[in-house]
Amino acid sequence: MIAIAGAKGGCGKTITTLGLTEGFARSGTPAIAIDADRQLPNVHVTGGVDREPTLAALTSESDIRSVAQVSPRTSRAGIVPAPEPSDKLDFESVLGRLET
Repeated sequence: MIAIAGAKGGCGKTITTLGLTEGFARSGTPAIAIDADRQLPNVHVTGGVDREPTLAALTSESDIRSVAQVSPRTSRAGIVPAPEPSDKLDFESVLGRLET
């Protein structure tokens, strides 16, 4: 798991995230970009996928691949949009599940 974070908007977090995800995928390693930005989520816009389903659709019985959308640029890369700011989500619990 690689986390790309920063407090300032417009510094390249989204492009870096998608670039790494698609680069790993093109080299043969399946990868998924997960947007965890609650204030200005835009991985779905830049990634060219639908706004739904989001990370909030991940249940204790589902797998992250079931909510990931295929990147339009490389089929081995997935993209999971961030939940709406109004959606309740325990990020710590969800991210803990992703490690396994």
